[in-house]
Amino acid sequence: MIDHIYLPVSDLKRSSEFYKKVLEPLGIDMPYKVDQPPLRGFAINNIPGFWLKNGEVAKDLYVAFTAKLSRPATGRR
Repeated sequence: MIDHIYLPVSDLKRSSEFYKKVLEPLGIDMPYKVDQPPLRGFAINNIPGFWLKNGEVAKDLYVAFTAKLSRPATGRR
């Protein structure tokens, strides 16, 4: 199993704000902010697993997050 991942982004501040909004409904928050090197860590129950860092944007990278649904998934979008 994967323990954690570092996702390189071109704009750490903007990406952090985006992922914070997107991941909050899944119960994932951003309690970790490291200044040197600049990193932002997202966690569930204070256990970090998803990190953002400045760098060359990854091509063809796919990351999926698990979510608890309040109702069964139907497979429809």
